[in-house]
Amino acid sequence: MRLPLLPLLLTLCIGLPASAAIYKEVDQDGKVTYSDKPTSKQVERLDLPRINTQPAPPVMPRQSAPVKPAQGAALRYQISIDSPLSGAHIPPGQRQLEVVVQLQPELQSGHRLQAYINGTAMGPALAETRLLLQELYRGEHQLSVAVIDQADNQVTTSPAVTIYVHRPRVARPKPKAAN
Repeated sequence: MRLPLLPLLLTLCIGLPASAAIYKEVDQDGKVTYSDKPTSKQVERLDLPRINTQPAPPVMPRQSAPVKPAQGAALRYQISIDSPLSGAHIPPGQRQLEVVVQLQPELQSGHRLQAYINGTAMGPALAETRLLLQELYRGEHQLSVAVIDQADNQVTTSPAVTIYVHRPRVARPKPKAAN
């Protein structure tokens, strides 16, 4: 089957306008103007160098599913608390504390994260790497996060970070002396 000659010629001619000339004009005030069309007789045609191009990097195939441990092999998480940093001070007006956890590999199905303050579980265990703790008591606390499996067993625990919660102190009235 023969291709028509006209569509082939039109396809080849599409790239011709890309090599258009560039003109530079300087007026009496020294203002420089660049254009693709000459605007007066006192223009200079510029021959621009070729554009520097770089080939695209090769496309790497994405891993379709997270790597799961072999049957019977123990899953080892690497877990750390990114926020708050150790030594962080929580001001009196802040009633919620967001805990951001770094976890490798991703949390497996059925596993959850549980936040602990001084060894006591705080809030529900969630399958998220951002936990929100509510209404912490004033003072120095040790914050840690553990990975919990389906049977509520701790798989691994993060190193603890120390946080300082500031709350206003409410003075209690002194008891009246007995007469």
